[in-house]
Amino acid sequence: MIRVLAAALLLGSAPLHAQLTNLLPKDAPKQVEATETPQQVRDRWQAWLTEARAQLVRLDDPAAESQLPPGVNTSEYAERRRDVQQTVASLERSLKSVSVLNDSVKEATRAREARAAWHGFKDTPPYSVLMVDELRNQRDVAREKKTTAESSISLLEHLVDEARQLSATNDADVRRAQDAASSNEKDMAAKWRLDSVKIRQRMLVVRIESATAGIEVQRNDLAAAGDDLSLAEIQINAAAPQQAFLKGDLDKIRKAAADRQAALKKEVDGLDKRRRSILADRRKLEPAPGADGKVPPVDELTQLRLDSAQDRADALEFSADLLGSLGQLENQLLDAYDARNTLMTSQDADARAAALKTLGDIVGRVGPWGVYVDNQFNLAGAKLRSQEARAASLAAGDPKLQPINEARDALGEQMAVIQRVKQNVDLASRLIHRWQEDYDAHVQKQSLGERTSSFFRSVWRGVRSTWQFEVFHVDNKGVTLGRLIIALALFGFGYFVASRVTQRLQRVVVARGRVAEAQAGTLRRWLMVLLGFFLVVGTLQVMKIPLTVFAFFGGALAIGLGFGTQTLIKNFISGIIMLFERNIRVGDIVDVSGSVGTVTEINTRSSVIRSGDGLETIVPNSMFLENKITNWTHSNRRLRRSIRLGVAYGASSQKVSEILLDCASRHGRVLKDPEPLALFEDFGENVLVFSLYFWVELAGNTNAAVVSSDLRFMIEKRLNDAGIEIPSPQKDLKFTTDAPLRVEWAPRGEE
Repeated sequence: MIRVLAAALLLGSAPLHAQLTNLLPKDAPKQVEATETPQQVRDRWQAWLTEARAQLVRLDDPAAESQLPPGVNTSEYAERRRDVQQTVASLERSLKSVSVLNDSVKEATRAREARAAWHGFKDTPPYSVLMVDELRNQRDVAREKKTTAESSISLLEHLVDEARQLSATNDADVRRAQDAASSNEKDMAAKWRLDSVKIRQRMLVVRIESATAGIEVQRNDLAAAGDDLSLAEIQINAAAPQQAFLKGDLDKIRKAAADRQAALKKEVDGLDKRRRSILADRRKLEPAPGADGKVPPVDELTQLRLDSAQDRADALEFSADLLGSLGQLENQLLDAYDARNTLMTSQDADARAAALKTLGDIVGRVGPWGVYVDNQFNLAGAKLRSQEARAASLAAGDPKLQPINEARDALGEQMAVIQRVKQNVDLASRLIHRWQEDYDAHVQKQSLGERTSSFFRSVWRGVRSTWQFEVFHVDNKGVTLGRLIIALALFGFGYFVASRVTQRLQRVVVARGRVAEAQAGTLRRWLMVLLGFFLVVGTLQVMKIPLTVFAFFGGALAIGLGFGTQTLIKNFISGIIMLFERNIRVGDIVDVSGSVGTVTEINTRSSVIRSGDGLETIVPNSMFLENKITNWTHSNRRLRRSIRLGVAYGASSQKVSEILLDCASRHGRVLKDPEPLALFEDFGENVLVFSLYFWVELAGNTNAAVVSSDLRFMIEKRLNDAGIEIPSPQKDLKFTTDAPLRVEWAPRGEE
């Protein structure tokens, strides 16, 4: 098998071997035939490696660059050295691949023979769940190996194609270099360049052979992974339907978990001991405070060592904490195994549902843990790259390299611990997901009746779980959603009954004429507020929900609600004050900021004022307490109005007074007590000024403006009958000029 694979490897690069016959340096060994034995291939690679290393030693000689032939620049020198370095690296990989190739052949043979030899398990069913879990892990590993091998083969084939293209391009360079060297044998620069392109050609040959060997290794790994995967699938299909928790399985799981936790504790103690030692050494580097109590500054190297020691101590502390957290993961896995045992063995549907929920909860806790570990790994990688960059900027013998390298090693160790924890977290998550999928598959295999029954049981469990969901906790008592719903239902029913009763009571009171409709509506609304409060208290007591439930709103939420509802609460309290003070009542005529109207409603938050033109203004209750309000009907509903008029000079003032009083007394809406009053107020410029003062009762349909209008009609008629004139305003115009005004008469129609 090895001979066949080696022949296949060399056949792929045979054209390049033929090209190298005349392209190697003068001291290179002669090119071998295209068909070689594996040992010949290895010997050739070893000879080439020895030669390449010798060339690299000569190129690394400090005097080599100064001995370049005239016309060869330093960039050509650097390129040749790079080609030799790549040749050395490729040959070293190729020599290692020989043993790797042998191992891969053996592994492929083992996998193929194991698959062909397996015909069933030695033990009789049922099979342990631990065995099935191990088989599934083997399947996952084989699947990963197969995927890795496939991607590696694709990558290596791409590299081979790329190298072949570069080799074809390099052929032209070789021919041009040969022509240049043969045209002038004394041109040392041309000979030097010919040797360089030959070295590059050998480097490309080695690269192709190394990649081709890698392809063969990966193909063997692919074949082995495929056989392992196939065998694992066959074994899982045979064992999984008959798996069970055997006696002692859980004890084995617990013992293994205890052993792992003990090992973790021992490892954590070792890390902590190292951390304390590093911190002790760091304290020795710290300078002692001076006489003034101040710590003197240290040099750059000492500061670097202090920082490195602190970084190492921090890395060890983080690693210890992270490894300690694996103990918690072990406890989570034990709970998961118990839940899985319940899923597989219990006949109680509720117990299985609780176990399934436990698995879901564990997955929910493990998932964020994995994200955290990933973030910490990236952070540690960033720190390591920073240290790598610092080290790259220093010379090989720089004393600063030691503390930097120590910090790099600590970060590398930390990343290894993080990666280890990540693998454990991923394994736990994958296991639990697999168990959930197994249970779902088991449910799908149930009969229609069993699935229907299971569905309704799950619905009922969901409803019951929601009903028993604890919204908050007060006085060591949980207030569940179900109790809140019942309390809301009782409150709603009680409020509905109270609303119907108060509506009926309002209609009865209004029908008997004891209270006006508007006032009865206001009283009903305030009564409903009071009844609502007692309903809340009573409902909480009936449902045995403590009144301290409102302490739930006692923190930041209460502050937010207070700021958000302060205006509402202010208006509500203002309404209560208005209700008890009764300075403003429904039906009062008020003047609020220039808006005059009748109060038609006093509600919990605002009141409604209807103006004379029918417009309704909603006024917050707080305005009635904070602003100046004029209540025309506060103590009584009597309102004094006045009518002012002027009569011509020469009229009998006594007669005018009698007419005014007679008109007032004849109007039915003018009150007799207090009596109307007619006053001779003033001697105006053109008239004698009189005023008639009278009182009206603002009740029922009485409108003071209409009464005033009626009186004006009556007074105007009586004054006309008595021949008393109400003159219009007169103005005397006086012209003052320095000369007489010229007056001309023009015929009509002329301008």
